[in-house]
Amino acid sequence: IQDLSKKVFSILILAVLLLPAAPCRAGQSDSIARASIHGVLSLDSRSTIIEGKHITINGILGGIAFGRGQHKLTLGYYWLSYGAKQRLIDLHKSHAHRINLEYYTRTDVGFASLAYWFPLYRNPRWTVYIPVETGLGSESANYRRISDDAQLGSGHFYFVPYQLGAYGEFKATPWVGFGLQIGYRNAARQTVFREHFEGPYYSYGLTFYPDRIYSD
Repeated sequence: IQDLSKKVFSILILAVLLLPAAPCRAGQSDSIARASIHGVLSLDSRSTIIEGKHITINGILGGIAFGRGQHKLTLGYYWLSYGAKQRLIDLHKSHAHRINLEYYTRTDVGFASLAYWFPLYRNPRWTVYIPVETGLGSESANYRRISDDAQLGSGHFYFVPYQLGAYGEFKATPWVGFGLQIGYRNAARQTVFREHFEGPYYSYGLTFYPDRIYSD
């Protein structure tokens, strides 16, 4: 995973460096491209693999798309799913047993993320964006004794997440498209969660166009 993370991050950095030379194409028949500005709202669950365990970070984002190329600015909020919390608890417990600690850490994490989506390529069928994100997050850590699960203490930490990715969408019909996003994320400031936050992520899903559905 670490080798893959470095390769993905290197590729994405190269893509961003080449952005000024990249053409932005807008399909003439694309009703979305003709709109000067419109709102964006999305459920955004992102998945990753941490030490062999599948972790899901749930999220919701909203914002605006503007200009001929449909640049986007979005603000999202993300939090650990219940399954992700349980997997991280199990991970902390196994680490505690392995190095003979008397306690493990229960972690609860949430963060806001501001994103700019650069439209790398657009036509009536295909859309490719390069999303660049940064934000602010908080982590609540409860330290629990291994033997009887009693709480020994707690802490609250702040961190600065940053993410870089690529998003592609195929518009199967005028009303719905299929999207895939991959990327790499990390966080500034050392916290309990930071070592688990670093790495690649991916998501996929359907995009609906209610304005086109309504007009048709």
